[in-house]
Amino acid sequence: MKKTKQHSLVPGATLYKKKTMYFSLLATLSILASCSIQKRAYDVPQNMEQNNVKLSSTSFDSLGMATAEPISEWWQNFNDPKLDTLISMAQRNNRNIWVAVANYNAAKAIYRNRRIDRFPELNVNGGYTRTRLGENIFVPGFNPTYSQYDAFFSSSWELDFFGRTSNRAKGALANQQLSLAEVNQTYLVITSEVARTYFNLLGLENRIQLTKKNLKEREQAYELTTRLSESGLGTDLDVSRASAQVEQTKSLLLLLASEKEMAENYLYTLIGSTDFELDVDLMKLPNVPEAVPTGDLYTLIRNRPDVLAAESNVKLRIANYNIAVADLYPSISINGNVGFSAIDPANFGSNPSFAWAFMPKLTWAGLNLGRVKQKIKSEDALTLAALAQYEQTVLYAFEELKNNWVLMGNEMARQESLKNVFEQSNKAAVLAKQRYNAGIDDFFDYLLANESLLSAENELVQNQQNVLAYYVNLYKAMGMGWQGLSEESLDDQFEQIKTNLEPSN
Repeated sequence: MKKTKQHSLVPGATLYKKKTMYFSLLATLSILASCSIQKRAYDVPQNMEQNNVKLSSTSFDSLGMATAEPISEWWQNFNDPKLDTLISMAQRNNRNIWVAVANYNAAKAIYRNRRIDRFPELNVNGGYTRTRLGENIFVPGFNPTYSQYDAFFSSSWELDFFGRTSNRAKGALANQQLSLAEVNQTYLVITSEVARTYFNLLGLENRIQLTKKNLKEREQAYELTTRLSESGLGTDLDVSRASAQVEQTKSLLLLLASEKEMAENYLYTLIGSTDFELDVDLMKLPNVPEAVPTGDLYTLIRNRPDVLAAESNVKLRIANYNIAVADLYPSISINGNVGFSAIDPANFGSNPSFAWAFMPKLTWAGLNLGRVKQKIKSEDALTLAALAQYEQTVLYAFEELKNNWVLMGNEMARQESLKNVFEQSNKAAVLAKQRYNAGIDDFFDYLLANESLLSAENELVQNQQNVLAYYVNLYKAMGMGWQGLSEESLDDQFEQIKTNLEPSN
């Protein structure tokens, strides 16, 4: 009996089987190719003590740190309305803050765009084409010149089988978090710089007032020495020494005035405006608050902007590494369009002009796996570098915190000694002046006493400046000064930045 050849009742079944075989082959090859890659289980550090950032629990005990929670807006402890105003102006108008906020908004938009990649991309395409075929191409009797009208909805969608799309979104989120940490770091730096410069300005003004007072006394001494020399009771040597003292004091006064001018200019740059009256004449240097609460040190360090930035960078590198690994596998996407295409505009939109296309696409770097593996090795190394940089940032944060605490404590201890030096130098200067006027001692003793007094006065003021500077640096090391920021406040600030920078119509 003759066998009847069986045919498939399903159109295209043979073609379907072939496609299935090809896909299976590609999948098998991709799995075999990936077997030679050792995947690394990277993760963001969760516990500093598990990442070689181990410190003795008594590392800071000798420094007398308070366990209460630190104050974010620490500058308000000084009860100085001018300082509050300067910091508020800097946080609104500093151009470095504007740059950081604008970069953050850009990173936020990129992340939102990456999230949309999970869904199909839809486009509307329309066009008109006027064509003339060559005489050796067109069919006789057919018009070689014709027009074509097209209108289509097109779609493209990459299926996230191997994590490319999701890891791109994770990387964009990490980049947004990194940009936010840089905003916080910029706020932190600018706030501390405003306070430090303001206190430096007050210190310079105090030193200028002391130097003016000293100049007046030395000018009086010069006049007295000149009269004594003219009357035969003094010497030309005493007159020369007194004159040198006057000129030396004038020189110091000019130097302090220059430093004050530079400090004012820097402060204007920090607050982003020159339309502000500083008016620090005769203002006293404030005392630092007695208590500096720190709370839990590990939590404090973990929330520093630079540490958060280093952590976000680790997340970014992990996402890039995972994307590189995903390149070992095929990329599968679905493309298609539906619409109308017609030569005669009268037929456009009718059933005969309806057209569609369905185009699944598979892309695989099967013949370029050497390049893919090298890319994976590169991303692996960069991820390890990011992890090491994170640990280094944490170690530096602890170093900075402890150094500033020690420096402030020692400088405050020096202050008591310097106050005693100043009191004794003041007494010595008064006695030396009395003894010189009485003719008991010569001018050289009086000169030395005045030099010691001026040195003691300046050193005491500089010490007060140092204590304030270390206090500011200590809060900077604790990462305090940016915690009041919110998504809404950054959005409002970005809108204000656009208003300030966009040209007016």
